[in-house]
Amino acid sequence: MKQYFFVFCFFCTVVATAQTTQKNSITPDNIISFETMHVHFDKDIYLPGETIWFKAYLYNVNEVSYTATNFYAAIYDDNGKLIQQKQYPIVEGSCNGDFEIPDTIEFSRIQFRAFTKAMIEEDSNNVCQYVLNVYQKNNFDSTAPIKQKTLQFFSEGGQVIAELPNFIGFKALYEDGSTAMINGEIVEVETNKVIDSFSTDNRGIGKLMLMPRTRISYKAVWKDDNGIKMQTPLPAIKRFGVSFHAEVVEKKLQYLMARNRTNDSLSELHLLAQMGNYKVYNADIVLPNEMEMASAGFSIDSIPAGLMQLTLFDKGWNKLQERIVFINGELSKEQPMVKRDTINNLPKGKNTIQISLADTMFTNLSVSIADVNFYDQSGTHSILQDILLNTQLKGLTQNANAFLQTEDFKGVDLLLLSHQWKKFDWEKAINENKTKPVLDNYISLAANYNEKNLTLPPDDALNLIVTNNGLGKQFYNVKPAGLTSFKKSGLVFFDSAKVAYQMDKNKELINYLTIQREEGLSIPVQIGALPKQSYATIVKTAEQNNNFDNFYTTVHKKFNDLQTIKGVVVKSKYKGNPITERIDELDKFYTSGMFGGTTRGFQLNVIDDTLGVAANHDIKNYLRFRLPGLKLYHGVFAKQAKIRRVNNDGSYMIVDSILPVLIFINEVEWTPGDGFGDGLELVTMSDVAYVKYFPGIAIGAGFQTSNGALFVYTKTGREKGPPVKGLPFVYIKGYNAQKEFNSPDYNDKVLAKQPDYRTTVYWNPNVIMDKTNNTFKIEYFNNDISKKLLLKIEGVNAAGKLFSVEKILE
Repeated sequence: MKQYFFVFCFFCTVVATAQTTQKNSITPDNIISFETMHVHFDKDIYLPGETIWFKAYLYNVNEVSYTATNFYAAIYDDNGKLIQQKQYPIVEGSCNGDFEIPDTIEFSRIQFRAFTKAMIEEDSNNVCQYVLNVYQKNNFDSTAPIKQKTLQFFSEGGQVIAELPNFIGFKALYEDGSTAMINGEIVEVETNKVIDSFSTDNRGIGKLMLMPRTRISYKAVWKDDNGIKMQTPLPAIKRFGVSFHAEVVEKKLQYLMARNRTNDSLSELHLLAQMGNYKVYNADIVLPNEMEMASAGFSIDSIPAGLMQLTLFDKGWNKLQERIVFINGELSKEQPMVKRDTINNLPKGKNTIQISLADTMFTNLSVSIADVNFYDQSGTHSILQDILLNTQLKGLTQNANAFLQTEDFKGVDLLLLSHQWKKFDWEKAINENKTKPVLDNYISLAANYNEKNLTLPPDDALNLIVTNNGLGKQFYNVKPAGLTSFKKSGLVFFDSAKVAYQMDKNKELINYLTIQREEGLSIPVQIGALPKQSYATIVKTAEQNNNFDNFYTTVHKKFNDLQTIKGVVVKSKYKGNPITERIDELDKFYTSGMFGGTTRGFQLNVIDDTLGVAANHDIKNYLRFRLPGLKLYHGVFAKQAKIRRVNNDGSYMIVDSILPVLIFINEVEWTPGDGFGDGLELVTMSDVAYVKYFPGIAIGAGFQTSNGALFVYTKTGREKGPPVKGLPFVYIKGYNAQKEFNSPDYNDKVLAKQPDYRTTVYWNPNVIMDKTNNTFKIEYFNNDISKKLLLKIEGVNAAGKLFSVEKILE
């Protein structure tokens, strides 16, 4: 580009240096919560019916965030409709969980959405969102039409100033968000004179320098893939103002400014630098005469890696220019070492891998090994890229890992210049608002005294006995939190707990107390729909992978075949969760004969969900929002399908049909001819104790269906009583339990004869290393079909260093 040489000379002949009064401030007292998040998923694309395994890491500028304790997560369909929501406890700045994808899902994408109270306290839009792909064979379209291109321009500081040098970034995209490569010319609109040429690099981005003339506008002229000439206007030109350019040179941030007019508002400027809500640097600046460049800078040697926001103000603190720069602080050079001790590529072959880390600090890692033979890795959501770039940049679709790991920071800076970004609140940094939000403390119980016009005796206390299957009994003596209430926070239990209570001295006051869990944050039932996207951009076409169609057909059919898991014995290194134990207990108590067992389908513990019962739910709405794939059509549980209807003349037509789910109430089948719909109209929600749902094929003595079967069990009167005789109690809903990842042990020759179509062969969200344990051994068995696997290791240590390793295993 012709103007780059000119601007280089212009900057190298700076005639004056700005007079600045520097004020540095890098103290923890100046931080306002700026929590961000990275989520490690076991893979990027799933089959219907599979489990999404994830591990979330909470971060705050350059360190692990310990601010929040409750993690809220949900998955939504393409249209933004809630599929399932969960809540987990956060421990050591991280938590892990899972979601079950309904095998009846009709969409090719799932929206994963997660947040904490610390994230949304200042900004309700500060949530973590990912789009996960679900392969739908019928939606695959390798003949998608040619995509349209768009071109966007971004001025470096937000304003282009006439008669001064201005850097402008640009980005070319296809309509589906993928990058495009274009070239063209910059033209003066009024004179139609070509003043420069431009082109994108292989990432679809680039930059140019423009010194615009007064009262002249500019446009870019370029051609799309069809050869049609396109025009895109450049940013509007402001007649008077201050130009601004910043860049990192070694261990110093340098910024250059010039003004094209002298007036009182521009006689003195202010520069504020911040990371998150840390105020890192600020300076008062006096510029020389009009049209003369001034330079200044400050050391960044002790500043951690990440994005820094620079905001330039006039004398009255009105914003003039604003941009972000990447601070190339010390990234972790010591990544985990991976050594393959045993390599066996045969089906069901055993492999062992050793992970070691020289760093002796407490390190929290997660490890996944999944099939990557049938889809393209996007590579845009490593922990490095998410924490350092993605949490602030908007619409970043390029893989920046190579730039971060090779320290190509000019490549990173070009990304920043060509993307929009989320802005920090500079007003709070200026005012040094040190108010910290009031955050959560795990599960909190509130007991309220309801006797009118009376208060609690100040010398009394409330005794709580919290009983949970996984934790046993825990006893608490709670002093009054106010004149009419008690509060107990910091509780952690899964599924549900029985909470018995009694006053310490005044026993009769117990009749006037009500105990409940304090409400947490609400998860929206509807979010924005995803933009339409060509499915050919998600997975490889059949021409790229001839085995894909066969792979999908075989794996998906077998994955959803209920008999595939029959008789399979698994070995797991992880301790069981209380929710599983409780489900097994309920199943043995309520079911009989062939109706028993929890290896198939989905189970609901309704009897312990007193919050759901207290809300007086309609049973059908209660069930359909908790059982994946269970849908209501015209008030009846059913599935929608296309069937062939044969006419009298032998011809046929394909019609949409509603096929009802088989309903059993206390193991007695209910038929539509009984006169009460599907029979659930006769069931009162408060009477329900336990529910099982088998999607798809269900076979038993005297019945067979491919539409799914629902089994509802009501209370018998023989249920177990309260945990402590004579004390009142309530059930309190706890966290969702983290499901175990079960790994088959094919040293068992009988088990080895079973088919294995898992696409994730290893998942461990809790790999902990420290100075006494800096190695970890992975053992896993291959499945029957994968030829190439991706090992992914991610995590963070106590000092905030980020770790990210990806390795292909084949």
